[in-house]
Amino acid sequence: MTFLFITSAIGFYWEIAISVISLLYGQNKNIRITFSLTAASLALWIYGDFFYSTNLINYISPILGIRLAHAGAVFIPILYVHFIWSLTKKKIPKKIIMSLYSVSIVLFILLIFSNFLISNAVYLPNEGRLQITTNFGYDLFVYYLLGALIYAYVLLFKQYKKSKDFQKVQI
Repeated sequence: MTFLFITSAIGFYWEIAISVISLLYGQNKNIRITFSLTAASLALWIYGDFFYSTNLINYISPILGIRLAHAGAVFIPILYVHFIWSLTKKKIPKKIIMSLYSVSIVLFILLIFSNFLISNAVYLPNEGRLQITTNFGYDLFVYYLLGALIYAYVLLFKQYKKSKDFQKVQI
């Protein structure tokens, strides 16, 4: 067992547990669902590290495994921003929400059915790692992810400055 295997397994199971617990016991329906889906997407992305540090690499092609792992990652930006909108009780027009979800759906389709994001993955057994070949679409995805995270943190910071005691603790 390698360090990567142990940390990936802990992270994967932790995110799944957080996802299920928050879905079952949360108070606000929108917050509960968006947080749970964000945690599930993170779990699927963490699964990518877990994937190639186990024997699954012998049964699934590396490119399929890494694409499946990134399938969760393409939904993290919009799910996290949607969670922050729910947490801050910010009213966002459905048109904006649907257009941002559409971006993630398009990225998902391109990820699974084309080489736009990831073109190749080869397992290097001597080094115990995957060598992944990414394309221009992957760079766009990274900028989309960073932009969404920065936007969400700005929203949180603004809301924190305006909020009262309980909401400050929640944020």
